[in-house]
Amino acid sequence: MKKIILALLVIITAFCAAGATELVKISKITGTVNIKTPDGDSVNYKNISDIPEFLYGSKVTAVKGAATVSLLKTVTVALGNRQGIFITKNPITKAIELFRLDIKGGYGDIKADLAGLATVTFGPNTKIAFSEEFPGTIVGVISGTAVVRSGVGRIYMLSAGEHYEVKQNLLE
Repeated sequence: MKKIILALLVIITAFCAAGATELVKISKITGTVNIKTPDGDSVNYKNISDIPEFLYGSKVTAVKGAATVSLLKTVTVALGNRQGIFITKNPITKAIELFRLDIKGGYGDIKADLAGLATVTFGPNTKIAFSEEFPGTIVGVISGTAVVRSGVGRIYMLSAGEHYEVKQNLLE
């Protein structure tokens, strides 16, 4: 029994520390971005080409200027000056989960663009998950609240357990 539990813990740890490759990457930097990896290493980067493969369980902070983090090829998260997020991947649902870091001097909600068809805004104490089911992108609220603004101007307030899906038009 102990061997089974140990094996499961190793598998879960491997999933949590796995590289994000193309699912999560920093696509734009206008200043300096800090990445703190799960093992505690903290490095500042000024060039996108210098950033190594991203690991789940990392903290990303726009130290000076702004940064854009791309998720799942259809979601872009905009970080303003002194804003940060913590990014993980749920090993069961395969959704990418994130929440806003509370940083001294960092204010404002985090805004994410969903395939150019809607935006979601969330603040502290909110954990959200992004996933894809072709041709849609889904944002779900795990805890807290988030505000979704659709492309046609409708506003939805999502609470824990609720989700919103954007479907891309494949005919365009």
